[in-house]
Amino acid sequence: MAITGAAYVAPLDSTKPTDAATPWPDTATDIGWISDDGITESNSADTTEIKGWQGGQTVRKVISSSEVTYKFTAIETSKTVLELYHKGSKVVTTSGKSVLAIKAPGPDRRQFGFDVIDGNSHVRIVIPDGEVSETGDITYKGDEAIAYELTVTAYPGADGTVAIKWRQATRDPDVVRAMLEDYRAGLTIDRQHEETDRNAGKRIKCPTLILWSLRDNLEDLHGDPVAIWRRWATNIRGHGIDAGHHVAEQAPAVLACALADF
Repeated sequence: MAITGAAYVAPLDSTKPTDAATPWPDTATDIGWISDDGITESNSADTTEIKGWQGGQTVRKVISSSEVTYKFTAIETSKTVLELYHKGSKVVTTSGKSVLAIKAPGPDRRQFGFDVIDGNSHVRIVIPDGEVSETGDITYKGDEAIAYELTVTAYPGADGTVAIKWRQATRDPDVVRAMLEDYRAGLTIDRQHEETDRNAGKRIKCPTLILWSLRDNLEDLHGDPVAIWRRWATNIRGHGIDAGHHVAEQAPAVLACALADF
């Protein structure tokens, strides 16, 4: 049972992870929230039947073509997602305003990857050469999240490899439970506590440091994080760090210096 995970995209020439535990390269971007349908892997093949002259029975099937695809639905409207959905189009941000000029789809081959928490195991899938080959309709409704259905086709390399899979066991069930509880709390009890504090006019009074990744679409989605946190804290400072989603893994020295200075 796949409980949770993440989807990544990176330039085609990015360094690939070599196991399930190695951090994704700095050039990789976390695609963000995925719908609860998860990720669907499909392996299809077209075959040609070879029939014998005697009786016309099938004596062999030859694979004439094959395809491996990964389908998922992104439910976060970010620069990364918009550019994946609208192949060949780019989001341009000027003076805090982002504009997407939608163009006719063009080639956009990239490296893709998925981390999947499967029971008590960590499964990692890397697609060295892939491309969004199909997209679903976008529905704009007041009671639904905007969803971007994406199908990635994995292309074969020189040796025929279309994808690589690794498995890393998360052996302690308590670790898995704690990971899930952290996500669950952020959507439930943590938010309730924050809304209660805000309604009561409470603010954080101790010195507060805000750090964030510059390559995780945070500013594109929400604006200046320090400005946002000034509504919550009275003594605040912070800055972005040149890293992807996992700052502690991708820029440990820079993060450590920022924390030590604070």
